Amino acid sequence: MKVWVLDKRKAHPKVSASTRYLVTQSIDQLINDYLKPRYIKPPSENSEYSYVTDIFSK
Repeated sequence: MKVWVLDKRKAHPKVSASTRYLVTQSIDQLINDYLKPRYIKPPSENSEYSYVTDIFSK
């Protein structure tokens, strides 16, 4: 007879605050220096929607 049992998953290690800060800073720099200038353009005169307005990270 087979019985279903709850299997507790192992917790993932937490990311340290300093590592999180370094990653956030480098991603923000990438976004501001490369992605925004390359992909955010002013909307064309005859387009009402469907254009990129901002790029950000969470």
